Amino acid sequence: FAYVRWGNPTVKALEEKAAALEGGESAIALASGMAAVSALIFTFLKSGEHLIAGDVCYAATQELFGKHLRRFGVEVSLVNPTDADSVARAIRKNTKLIYIETPANPILRLADISRLPL
Repeated sequence: FAYVRWGNPTVKALEEKAAALEGGESAIALASGMAAVSALIFTFLKSGEHLIAGDVCYAATQELFGKHLRRFGVEVSLVNPTDADSVARAIRKNTKLIYIETPANPILRLADISRLPL
C-alpha cells in the first residue's frame, strides 16, 4: 500500500476479524477512542435530536458533549447510568442515542446496561 488513507491491508484484516468475532456484517477501525466516539455521534445525531450520556466519562468526551454538540443543535442530558430510572426519565421523543461508558473513565464506575431502558 502506498498511502494509509487509501486503505491498509493490516487494518482491513483487523476490521474483518472484529466483525467476525462480533457476528457483525462489517466493522471499522479508527486511530483513537475519540475518533470512534466522534464517528458514532456525528453519524447518528443531527440538529434537533437528543443524546443521553453518562455523567462520568472521558474528559474529551465530556467536552464534546458539553460544549461542541450544543453548537450543532444537539440536546444533551447527563445522567447517572447506575440509576436506570434516571435514564428512563431522561428519554424524550427526540432521543436518538444513549451513550454510556462502563467502566466509566476515570473512576471506573460500573453501570449494569442490561437494566437500562434500551
